[in-house]
Amino acid sequence: MQLPVHLKHRPILTVENHDHNDGKYAPHSDAKGLSLGLAQWMNPRIGQDISAKMWRYTGNRWSRQSEELPIHRVLDLSILICEMKIHLNNQDQEPLEKEIDLGLNQYMKIKKCSNNEQFQEDKETFAQVFQQDKHLEGRLTALRKSLEKAGY
Repeated sequence: MQLPVHLKHRPILTVENHDHNDGKYAPHSDAKGLSLGLAQWMNPRIGQDISAKMWRYTGNRWSRQSEELPIHRVLDLSILICEMKIHLNNQDQEPLEKEIDLGLNQYMKIKKCSNNEQFQEDKETFAQVFQQDKHLEGRLTALRKSLEKAGY
């Protein structure tokens, strides 16, 4: 399915038919595409911004629940996923709470959710689902390869 270009987010690079590859939701996902492009918002303080967007289609129109995120937030979420994977692989040696240097004097402080009364149980469930979802391993491997090719 071709992604719309008449809406405020202006795609430059797209992944069409993402619903066929949307992990365990494939092929019946409403996430029909992904794109990188010019953001729909314009911040007067910083000017034009770039964003990533997940396009959802309800069957008869593009959904308002489609998500657009600034690229740095997409990367922040990717870092958070990787840090959780590191912790799950090395629970005894790797602390769950840490500070990640993001450069330019910015730091991501990762910590457990202290007001989750079922934290340990939820963490164990998360770990089980994370390890059983075979779609994640392939995507993390692809992310590592892409980062290496990009020089990181």
